[in-house]
Amino acid sequence: MQGPIERPWDHTGFVFAALPSLTFGLHKIPSIDNTLFFGGTVGPPGPRPRRWAVGYQPTFSFGGAERYAAGIFTHRHHLLAMVVGERHLFASLGGGAAFLHGPAVVVELEGRLGYVFGKPPLGRALGVIGLMTRVGWNLGKQELYPLPQFGLFVGVICL
Repeated sequence: MQGPIERPWDHTGFVFAALPSLTFGLHKIPSIDNTLFFGGTVGPPGPRPRRWAVGYQPTFSFGGAERYAAGIFTHRHHLLAMVVGERHLFASLGGGAAFLHGPAVVVELEGRLGYVFGKPPLGRALGVIGLMTRVGWNLGKQELYPLPQFGLFVGVICL
């Protein structure tokens, strides 16, 4: 009789990520984003060694890429899905709200695409570097169209 099948990772568990970034927007001075992710792995392992996670991502941003003259500080709250692929690929997509000064609320979508460091099979603590984009629409100011932000990130993911 055979024992249990060996898996490179446990398919249920807590996932944490710290993904700080430098973000550019309408202003020439960029913002520094302090991004965290708290979630859990999703689904059983398939035939390919991908790792999916879904969770909550708070972001605290400081700098000129935040909107308007008084918008130096912004806090964001997103629901996010991320995947670490078998060939050093990292991707995430999420959406939520950003809160500026006063009652202004911005509806946002955010995506990241990056490269995961390490030799296969990838371990539980991974370094990642990549590009991010964020599109936000300020409903409180009745903006006519969404405004983009672009950035670079580097961080750690613990699966």
